[in-house]
Amino acid sequence: MIVKMKKLRLLAMKPQRDELLRQLQLMGCVEVSEPEKNEYTEGLERVSTRLAEYREEHRELSAALALIDRYASVKDGMFAARPLAGAGELTGGDGAEQLRLAGHIIELDERIKKLSAEEMDVKNSIDALAPWLSLDIPLDCTGTKSSGVVIGSIPASVDIQSVKSELASQCELSELYEISSDREQHCVEVVFHRSQQEGVMAALRGFWFSPMALAGRPGTARENSDRAGARLGEIGSEKAALAAEIAAEKGRRDELKLAIDRADGLISRAEAADRLLATQSTVVLTGWVPADAEAAHGEKLAGFDCAWETEDPSPDESADVPIKLRNNVFTEPMTALTQMYSLPAYNGVDPNPLMLPFFPLYFGIMFADLAYGLLLTFGGIFLYGKTKKRGGTMKYFGGMMIECGVMASIFGALTGGFFGDAPTQVAAMFGIDFVMPALIQPIEDPLPILVLSLVLGIIQMLFAVCVNGWLIVRDGGKADAFWEVAPVFVVFIGLALGALGISWIPEIVGIVMVVYAQGRASESIGGKIGNGIYGLYSFVSGWFGDVLSYSRLMALMLSGSVIAQVFNSLGAMGGRPVVFVLVFLVGHALNIALNLIGCFVHALRLQYLEYFGKFYREGGKPFTPLAVKTKYVDIKED
Repeated sequence: MIVKMKKLRLLAMKPQRDELLRQLQLMGCVEVSEPEKNEYTEGLERVSTRLAEYREEHRELSAALALIDRYASVKDGMFAARPLAGAGELTGGDGAEQLRLAGHIIELDERIKKLSAEEMDVKNSIDALAPWLSLDIPLDCTGTKSSGVVIGSIPASVDIQSVKSELASQCELSELYEISSDREQHCVEVVFHRSQQEGVMAALRGFWFSPMALAGRPGTARENSDRAGARLGEIGSEKAALAAEIAAEKGRRDELKLAIDRADGLISRAEAADRLLATQSTVVLTGWVPADAEAAHGEKLAGFDCAWETEDPSPDESADVPIKLRNNVFTEPMTALTQMYSLPAYNGVDPNPLMLPFFPLYFGIMFADLAYGLLLTFGGIFLYGKTKKRGGTMKYFGGMMIECGVMASIFGALTGGFFGDAPTQVAAMFGIDFVMPALIQPIEDPLPILVLSLVLGIIQMLFAVCVNGWLIVRDGGKADAFWEVAPVFVVFIGLALGALGISWIPEIVGIVMVVYAQGRASESIGGKIGNGIYGLYSFVSGWFGDVLSYSRLMALMLSGSVIAQVFNSLGAMGGRPVVFVLVFLVGHALNIALNLIGCFVHALRLQYLEYFGKFYREGGKPFTPLAVKTKYVDIKED
């Protein structure tokens, strides 16, 4: 059901703002909305908060936790137990110690990053020095008073002999020595008389000579390389020590998790405070509260110096009312489907109870296999048990898997499917004649399944028409409800009577009613007739297409059964049990995966298009109260 909401207005003393918001957060039943703009709020100002500061603290805490996980190689499993904390712990305390820890961890990581950058520079230096290791003069040597020395490289595409010849012809008092060569360059040393320095450099530039980048460092290339290697080892040791220091804090992960969730709560309160208006001494809060929580809300507010009132939303405000759905353990799993589509409007109807009889039923028909259904059911029990306390979408899917698995098991038993015809194939391998008992034979005689599928489709869509009629009556349109519902039923009743050979008169009456219902809004007689005839065409084509859509129930059931039998037959060929087991495992794993996707999507399509299209009023926005919400810890139950 859609929970009834009330509009809340509250005036409180400004010094009590933070504690008031904390208590509202502990209650978790008030959504703080944007302030109204009217004559009463004119001139009021927004409340300043520490929202940016809280977000930065949250970022630091999250970064520190991620660093510990990375350096300590820790990873929590999807269903790993989470630390417990009381709601008071999550809304109180300053977390100063955890922030200091986070800052220290981030500082250590920054030092590791700087060392990594230095490490890369040192490695590049070692690589750059490698071609020069045989050079026996210091890299900062530039020659003597009368002679000069220059070291550098020439592209490997240049013939080194042509360089020597050019130097010999242009500068007689010079000599080029080749230090090393590879596919990219020639590393050379050139010795020359100071008087010919300009000529030597001009000649070398003609061969794209490039001075050595590390020239000018004291010591030989070998000495520089050895020093760099030693520094590389020191950097590695320093990084390892810093990483170990971060990893050593893994015992405080739970502490950081609690601090992160506490910071999330502070952010939520600050965001709520951002929506308040204030004078010098008071704050004004507007929002929404469930009607059934109004009394408890009033008891909590009695401890504050405040004045408050609630009122029912007007029809014009229905689009702004947040939506909260309340369901029982059976209908709650359908919330996952509703959230994937759109929440209902406040003047609509909760679709969860309306989907429960149909979605698991359709899924079970298409997925029909006793073994597949049992696997899905036990998987759902496991998932639901692991996520029950945490709630959320995974919990909904766990419950949905149980309901769909039960229905698949039932139809699997009715059709004799147990991993397809696996029992029959296994028995045949050992010379035993065995066939699973079945009340329905979908492969040999698919017609009953087709008829069942179409009949279920008609029932569901007629039910949707009734729901739509009820909504119209609730809104005060009894006549409109009659003309929306009655013609549809008369048409289908008349069709059934005509098909049975009783009479086609009710069908003719139904057609006339449809023409009138579709054209009654027009003012002129011609408009009524024209729009009525066009409406009749739309009615027939729309309902015909919608009903045929339900034939996919039979199609998916047949495809799953046939694929399962094909894999069983392939595995049984040759009569070797080992081969059968291998093909069985791979084939049925693939078949289950494909069928899960196909059955879920097609069952969902029948709800969203054929079903919802007849009655659903969508567009609701979720109720998001100021509440204690956690990502890393579970809240202790009081």
